[in-house]
Amino acid sequence: MKQATKIWLTAGAFLVLAGFLLFAGAMTLNHWNWSALGSSKMDTRTVEIGDPFQKISISTDTDDILFAPSGNGSCSIVFLEREKVTHNAAVTDGTLAISVADTRNWLDHLVIFSTESPAMTVYLPQNTYDTLTIRESTGDISIPNDFTFGSISIDASTGDVECLSSASDTIRIHLDTGDIRMENLSAKDLDLKVSSGRMDLRNIFCTGNVKADFTTGKSEFYGVFCKSFLSAGDTGDISLTDVIAEEEMRIERTTGDVEFARCDASSLTVKTDTGDVEGTLLTDKVFITKSGTGKIDVPGTTEGGRCEITTDTGDIKISVK
Repeated sequence: MKQATKIWLTAGAFLVLAGFLLFAGAMTLNHWNWSALGSSKMDTRTVEIGDPFQKISISTDTDDILFAPSGNGSCSIVFLEREKVTHNAAVTDGTLAISVADTRNWLDHLVIFSTESPAMTVYLPQNTYDTLTIRESTGDISIPNDFTFGSISIDASTGDVECLSSASDTIRIHLDTGDIRMENLSAKDLDLKVSSGRMDLRNIFCTGNVKADFTTGKSEFYGVFCKSFLSAGDTGDISLTDVIAEEEMRIERTTGDVEFARCDASSLTVKTDTGDVEGTLLTDKVFITKSGTGKIDVPGTTEGGRCEITTDTGDIKISVK
C-alpha cells in the first residue's frame, strides 16, 4: 500500500473517531436525551374558527392530520408546528382553507433527530359537510366515522390513510407510498390508487363502482358490495371475501395471486401473468380458462354468467358454493 494511501486512511479513521467522541460527549452532557439532538423546536398553537363553512380544503407538507368532533359546537384546530413553520386557517366563501408557510432556510432542515412530527387535529362542530379535499406530501391521515361528506378527495406522496367516513358521492384516495384502510362506510364510487402499499377494505357499500389499483403489496377486501369491481396492478396479491358486484368484476395483475371466497358478479374476468387464481363463487358460471404451465380445475357448468380466467404461469382452481 502506498504511503499516501496509508496517511489518508489514518486521517479518515481519526476523523470518524473524533466525531464519535464529540457525539458521545454531547449526549453525556444532555444525559442521553435524544430529543436534544433536534435542532427544530416544536410548539403547539390553537386556532379558533368562528365563521360557518361547509367545505374543507387542506394543503400541507409533512403533517399528520386527524379529524375529531369538537363537542362544544365550535371549530378549532390544534397545530403542532416546527419553528419557522406556520399554518394558516381561515374561512373563505364557505370553505375552511388550511395551508402552511415554511420560512426555513436549508440549514434549518438539518435536523439530526426528532421525537415529534408536525401534526394538526381539526375539531369539527357538525356531522355533515359538502366536500373534504386534502393534498399533502408526507403524513398520516385519519378520518373517523363521526362525519359524512358529499365527497372526499385525498392526494398524498407518503403516508397512511384511514377513512371511516361515508360520502354521498365519490371517495377518491391516491397515494404514492402508504396503506389505505376503509371500514363500515358507504359511497357512490370508490377511486383508490396506491403505488407502493396495501389496501384493507371491510364492510363497504357502493351504489356505483369500486376501482382499486395498487402496484406493489397485498390487498384484502371483505364484505364489499358494488355495481362493478375493478382492480389492476403489477406486483402483489389480492384477496376477496364476500365481494359482490352486480355487474362486472375485473382483476388484472402482472405478478401475484388472486383469491376468492364466496364472491360473485354477473361476469368475471381475471388476467395475471404469474400467479395462481383460486377460490369459491356463489353461482354457476360458464368458465373460459387458459393457463400456460399451470393446472386448471373448474366446474364444467354450461349456464350462468361468463367467467374468463387467464394466467401464463399459475394454477386455476375455482369451485361454486
